[in-house]
Amino acid sequence: MGTIQELAQKVAPDVLVLPELKISARQKNRNRYRAALGEHYAQVYSVLPGGRPLAARPGREGRTEAGVLLAIHKRHTTHNSLQRVQVPAGLRGYLAHARLAPPSGRPLDVIAAYMPTAAEDRATRAEAAT
Repeated sequence: MGTIQELAQKVAPDVLVLPELKISARQKNRNRYRAALGEHYAQVYSVLPGGRPLAARPGREGRTEAGVLLAIHKRHTTHNSLQRVQVPAGLRGYLAHARLAPPSGRPLDVIAAYMPTAAEDRATRAEAAT
């Protein structure tokens, strides 16, 4: 978390993508990433549907969701220009999509992607590429 805070405070990038993000129920409730990025970023989360468990132990289901976080500096979201675009259910956790639509100017689509390399994820990769 310290590196994310330093990046957000010192460099202040316009767009920040955190792929393969792991969000436990406790972190989600405490808005851990919001605290790390401060109040200067609008965030768009995309987590696996149904809270697909990670780090499950035998006899005990995991409680961590995985996904991708797209953070856009608020200097680009004035006039309520940020629109969170829903991704297809099969791509939740793999893609996060936001559209910046300024009052004067062309809209800009920003897509954050996490593309796993495991053989069982080939179909998801193909769908995301489409």
